[in-house]
Amino acid sequence: MNEKRHEKTIVRGSASKLLAVLQVTRAALAFTAVADAWTLLLLKIPDQPAPPHLPEELGLTAAVSFLLYCFGMSLNDLLDTRRDRLFAPWRPLPSGRLSPAAAIVLSLLCLLGALFSAALLAMYQTGFLVPLSLLMAIVAAGLIVFYNAVAKFLGAVGLVTLGLVRAVNSLVARPESHFMLLAMFLFTHITVAGMAAYHMESKRPRLKFHDVCIAAGALLGVNGLMLGWMAYHGLWNNWLLHMAEGPGLVTLVYFGWAVFRYCKPWPNRRTQGQRVILAAMFFLFVYDGSLLLANGQRMATLLIAGCGICSLIAFYALRLAGKGLSIRPQYRVTRESRRVR
Repeated sequence: MNEKRHEKTIVRGSASKLLAVLQVTRAALAFTAVADAWTLLLLKIPDQPAPPHLPEELGLTAAVSFLLYCFGMSLNDLLDTRRDRLFAPWRPLPSGRLSPAAAIVLSLLCLLGALFSAALLAMYQTGFLVPLSLLMAIVAAGLIVFYNAVAKFLGAVGLVTLGLVRAVNSLVARPESHFMLLAMFLFTHITVAGMAAYHMESKRPRLKFHDVCIAAGALLGVNGLMLGWMAYHGLWNNWLLHMAEGPGLVTLVYFGWAVFRYCKPWPNRRTQGQRVILAAMFFLFVYDGSLLLANGQRMATLLIAGCGICSLIAFYALRLAGKGLSIRPQYRVTRESRRVR
C-alpha cells in the first residue's frame, strides 16, 4: 500500500511540474505565433517560387516561433516573480511549483532551441550570404529581452515593442519575400488591442497623452516603412489591395467588439480588459486564415484553422487542469506585504 501511495505521489508531482512548465511558457497560446509564421511561408506570392522544402520548413518554423514565444513568457514570469507574490500567488513560480533555477534553465533552453532551429531553417534559404531566418530570430529574441527588462515599465513603449515582436516573428520563415502586409496587420492589432486592455486593467504606469502620441507615431512610422519596402520591391499593386480585404474586415469586427467592451460600464473592468487581450490573441488565427483564404488557398486555411483549434483545446485543458491550484487574486497591498517589500 505504501509503495502504491508513493508511486501516486510521484505521478502527481510529475504532473504538477509539467503543468507548471506549460503554464509558465503559455504553451497553449504559443500556437498563435506558429500560425503567424506559417501563414507567410504558405502564402503564394506572384512571381515568387514556393518554398522547395515545405514540410521541413514548416516543422522548423513551428519550432522557432513556438520556442521564442515560450522563452518570452517564461522570462516574463521569472522577472516578475516578486510582484506575482503579491498580485498572482497562484502562478507556478510564486506558488513554489516551479523553482527559479528551473525557470532560468527552461527559458535558456527555449531560446537556444529557437536559435538553433532558425539556423537550420536558414540552410534552406539559398542566394543569401546572411542567414536571414536566424537574423529575424535574433531580432525577435532581442526585442523580447528588451520588453521584459525595460519596455514593459514604459507604458506605450512596451506595447509597441510587443507589436514589433509579433511582426518580426511572422517574417522568420520567409524573410526574403518582402511581403509585409501580414506583419503590418499583426503589429497594429497587438499594439492597439494591448493599449485598450492595458487601460481597462488600470495597469501601471498609467497611459498618458504622450503615450498615445508615441503609439500613434510608431504605428504611422513602422507601417509607413513596411509599405515603402513593399512598394520598392514592386508588391504595391491590385493583388496586394485584394489581399488586404480579409484582414481589414477582421480588424473591423474585432475592434467593433472591443469598443463595445470598452464603452459599456462592466462591473469588473479588469476582467473585461483580460478578455479583450485574450480575444485579441485568438483573433490572430482569423487574420492568418483570412489572408490565405483571400488568396484562394483553402488547404492552407484549414491548416491554420487546425492550429487554432489545437490552441483552444490546449488553453481550456490547461485552465481546467489548473483549477484545483487556483488562489483568489490579491490586489490589495497589506501592511505585512509592505514590510516584506
